Amino acid sequence: MRGAAILFVALAALAATPGAEAQAAEDSSDANLAGEAKISGQVQQTASVATALSGGTSFTGGAATSLSLALDARGATASLRASLHFSVLYGNEAAALWATLAASPSAGSSLLMAPAFDAAAAAPECLALLALDELALTWDIGPFAFEAGKTIANWGVGKAFSPADFFVEFDYSSGTPSRRSGLLARATWFAGATSRVDLVYAPYAASANALAGGAGSSAGSSGAVPSATPTSAIVAARAYATAFDTLAFALAAGFRGAAGSSPASLLGALEATFDLPFVSPYGEASIAAALDGSKAIAYSLLGGGQARIGDASLLAEYLYSPQAAAAHSVFAQAGLPIDEWISISAPLLYYPESGALTVAATLAASDIAGLSFAVTASASRSSAQTWSGKLALSARTSF
Repeated sequence: MRGAAILFVALAALAATPGAEAQAAEDSSDANLAGEAKISGQVQQTASVATALSGGTSFTGGAATSLSLALDARGATASLRASLHFSVLYGNEAAALWATLAASPSAGSSLLMAPAFDAAAAAPECLALLALDELALTWDIGPFAFEAGKTIANWGVGKAFSPADFFVEFDYSSGTPSRRSGLLARATWFAGATSRVDLVYAPYAASANALAGGAGSSAGSSGAVPSATPTSAIVAARAYATAFDTLAFALAAGFRGAAGSSPASLLGALEATFDLPFVSPYGEASIAAALDGSKAIAYSLLGGGQARIGDASLLAEYLYSPQAAAAHSVFAQAGLPIDEWISISAPLLYYPESGALTVAATLAASDIAGLSFAVTASASRSSAQTWSGKLALSARTSF
């Protein structure tokens, strides 16, 4: 019901936008959301074929059609951001989403699906879904900003894992990690040009993420350990600043409520990144101490960096969380632009203990007659040591 209510509000906001745009044209001096409003979107069509590479070769086909809409309405002191997408999935595309929801139930908290998800049922041949990606209101008052809704805190410096972000849950199903949005409220004080202090409250945060930085979340077909940990409320503060034009760092502290058999905990985190000419190393560390003393202090360490060699880029991260289900996690991604329109990228996600692995390569062509195309080939090994492969072709247009 909570997801349905949020989706209803988002649809109402999008439906009201033409009127907001008209009002903005009539009176651009208004200080509310009618000051400026913009709707954008994209349509994407994907076709894919998947095969089991272990235990005999078999092929299955799939397709997905998706319409995404985004609203950005801004006034003098307030703004509204909303985005959602409607998708119809067939064959192996429907099965892949079903597997993601089975591994990480919280991923479906803001989805309306037909048929409704049932972890005990087999994946349907076809399904339709309406998903709310973001819905956030922001108010700016001098050096202060207040935000509430379904959005991301975006703490930490990690791209695939982030133990310093107490609120994050990562989605690995596309091969390239992305942060999932969640319900939160934030107050920010911009103390200086390059410094800020955040206070964030989230009523429904996956408590495992404070320890594992999202390493236990679904990794699509990579066979990562599922994350079914109960949610709990988290409140935390973070101070961010820069120094010497090359160093950025942040300190965070918070409180996580009890969830299931997990007691309430105090949280702490440190993050830092160095912006050097050809490489930018970064790191994060976090701790969680149970208030009842029933558990030893849990900690997570992240090390990573981004480098450029000519036009090529390379990113690599390693997460060590000894108390998490996946103690070791590795992510790497290489990218190379061939020319102004064509580029190649290759991500890798690996969990050494279970042996779960996903590797992929994507050839993308953008802005060709108003369309963007991509061909992605991927191979995955599950924790049961079975291999599978997938080839997907997609076309996308934006408006």
